[in-house]
Amino acid sequence: MNEQTVLTLPVVCTRGMIVFPENKLTLDVGRPVSLKALELSTREHDNNIIFVSQINPLVDNPSFDDVYHIGTICKIDRKVRRDSSGTIKLTVIGAKRIKLENFIEKEGAIYSTVTVLEDEFGDRNEEIALVRKTTSYFEQAKRSMPNMPLDSINRLTSGVSASVLADTIGQYLPIDFKQKQQILETVNVNERLLLVASSIESEKVIGEIEETINRKVRESIDENQREYYLREKLKAIKEELGDTVPKEDDAESIREELENNPYPQYVREKIEEELRRFETMPAASSEANVVRTYIDWMLKVPWYQETKDVENIQKVEDVLNTDHYGLEKVKERIVEHLAVK
Repeated sequence: MNEQTVLTLPVVCTRGMIVFPENKLTLDVGRPVSLKALELSTREHDNNIIFVSQINPLVDNPSFDDVYHIGTICKIDRKVRRDSSGTIKLTVIGAKRIKLENFIEKEGAIYSTVTVLEDEFGDRNEEIALVRKTTSYFEQAKRSMPNMPLDSINRLTSGVSASVLADTIGQYLPIDFKQKQQILETVNVNERLLLVASSIESEKVIGEIEETINRKVRESIDENQREYYLREKLKAIKEELGDTVPKEDDAESIREELENNPYPQYVREKIEEELRRFETMPAASSEANVVRTYIDWMLKVPWYQETKDVENIQKVEDVLNTDHYGLEKVKERIVEHLAVK
């Protein structure tokens, strides 16, 4: 094939999946128009077919304006009917980049007249440098591509052309399909390698950030588990020494304090509500400790206690100056407030 090769073949529109040249992809095909395209491809076109990605994967019946205009000629490798609904599990092998010129409805399928796009090459030294950089990045980042088949990894490590290197890594990089489409649309090999290398580097940085976050989460969990273990151990020691108060007795002592002191009714109701929550929780849970601390705080706030006001302003000033260094404006405001009272 040369750059001006023009073909007319049936088309399958994919939802967010892209087939790169020299690469294999397995996907499910279920739309009637796509199933018809497969049938015509096998019957009339020696299993050759066009794969192109939709711009919006949610569109059910895409028109020419709903798809990207750069796609791939593929060869059907295997078809397996999945169920009675007619869905087919399809494996295809990418062959060449193509540019779609139109959509033509024919025999219940979509056809397109396409122009085959050949690779464009730039500076040879730049290409060698980019291949080395991309290969180096790939060696560091291939763990982040769990879907890449072993035979593809072996093929890359044993040596392939710059074009195949870029397309194979682009096929399996864990990036969104818009970035993949950009790589597919880049005919110049050096520019394509640069895009792939940049994407690998970005994924590497993201992976390092995720690993840092995961490590911090693990450390936090480990610290929490350590704290829980030590608290449980301390609790067991105290129980052995007879220093702990059973939860039931603890709740009863709170009720006695509520009963024997003139707390306001709204405060009493809130404490009783929290106390009921406390009694339903496991004694060792962190939430129970939080609720118990809150109840203690509620009990200790001076809801009903009163003290005699000091009306000697000079004495107030002396106490403020003795106990608090600086804060002149604050102390002045306090004295003014008491003087007005």
